[in-house]
Amino acid sequence: MRYTALTLITAWFVLMSSEAQTNVTQLSIINPTARNIEKLVFFKENGFFNFDSLLVTGIFHAGNTDEIEKSKQYLADQQINFVKINTIKGEMPTDSLFSINKWSPQFKDLFKASDGLIFFGGNDVPPAIYGEKTFITTDIIDRTRNWELSLMFHLIGGDQNPDVKPLLEENPDFTIMGICLGMQIMNVAAGGSLYQDIPAQVYGLDYCEDVAQLPVHQQHKNYLYGINNTDDKTSYISFHPISIKPNSFLSQIGTSAGMCVPSVHHQAVKKVGQNLIPAATSKDGKVIEALEHKRYNNVYGIQFHIDFPELYREDAVFKISSEKDFRPSKAEKNFYKLLWKGFSERIKNNHMN
Repeated sequence: MRYTALTLITAWFVLMSSEAQTNVTQLSIINPTARNIEKLVFFKENGFFNFDSLLVTGIFHAGNTDEIEKSKQYLADQQINFVKINTIKGEMPTDSLFSINKWSPQFKDLFKASDGLIFFGGNDVPPAIYGEKTFITTDIIDRTRNWELSLMFHLIGGDQNPDVKPLLEENPDFTIMGICLGMQIMNVAAGGSLYQDIPAQVYGLDYCEDVAQLPVHQQHKNYLYGINNTDDKTSYISFHPISIKPNSFLSQIGTSAGMCVPSVHHQAVKKVGQNLIPAATSKDGKVIEALEHKRYNNVYGIQFHIDFPELYREDAVFKISSEKDFRPSKAEKNFYKLLWKGFSERIKNNHMN
């Protein structure tokens, strides 16, 4: 008997759905590289998630064969049995991403079988997708990640094609968190656009050394990293304070004055996508640091990285320059942890309902 790719992927998600009737929480992660799986294991083992039992499905495009094999090998080597790898099948031109397409049935099965989704970081969205020319410093994601934009569009909708009903209309409490590129994908999928280079397009600077002289709240990654090829200790992470909007999902967590977030991005939201609103900005208000959805309360994105396990070490220290180190405070670490706790609570509540 012959089985189509769609039949096989549907069977997998149906199996997941049957398991989801128990107390097993079903979390799907997009771009489940070995590094991203390592992060999840850390968070699970260190009590960041409040789940009775957790099953994770990591989803690649089937064409991303190298990363698929690396992740499967990592799972086997580390004997990790709560994470499975699945794939989305088929090719799609970029002009069909924001419409009903041959991925749509696979997306629907994925959605129905999941309690929540994480979109992890990476390189840059192709500017042609949001109608712009490509900036010189733009480092475009591999084409095997374009499907992530289509998935996000199917989930939350966008003004590119308002006739397409978002999948979340069937479950408005479904939880989605986008981290860094994940937030940018959320914005572009909803019809928004991006600044392709913050130093050049927001601050009018072209050189790393000049960016490094800006006030810390205007540095969104450490531009001293890698410019001295004899120094291998400088961190690529920048730490800067943010301004949290009143009544946003971040304001419910609570922060202390001057609290900093870990940041590694050179792009940022420009035009805000349909039904998304800023939840936080840089201190000068020029860079959006978090988004949340007006209609779907559990859909949000953060431009900063709470997903680096090294942040949570008791002795965590990051070399910013030859003269400066940064040590995350207990309050900052607690803020990052509470974001993970809140994410898991949202998913758990959706699963129970």
